[in-house]
Amino acid sequence: MNKKRFREKTLPATIMVSFACAMQVQTFRKVGGYSYASTMCIGNLRSGTAAFSHYLQDKKTEQLKQAAYYFGIIFLFAIGAGTFWNPYDLDLLYSPGA
Repeated sequence: MNKKRFREKTLPATIMVSFACAMQVQTFRKVGGYSYASTMCIGNLRSGTAAFSHYLQDKKTEQLKQAAYYFGIIFLFAIGAGTFWNPYDLDLLYSPGA
């Protein structure tokens, strides 16, 4: 399949995934009263590290709780991504007969 036909076939799927991602970002903005990024981990990692750093400086348990929320979100994301990912599924994308 040439690149142009591939792009034409994947455009509707790309549009639907983008729309679903936008809806997820807009709908799930907070957990436990803390803002978080539901579609990526970088912002959560930054926020969790900042909260933990503030805890180490100020020794306020609220900051430790906030850090635990962010790191918990990242941990659960990693568990979910690792559970459902199969490296052999990638072979289907690159098989010559597809």
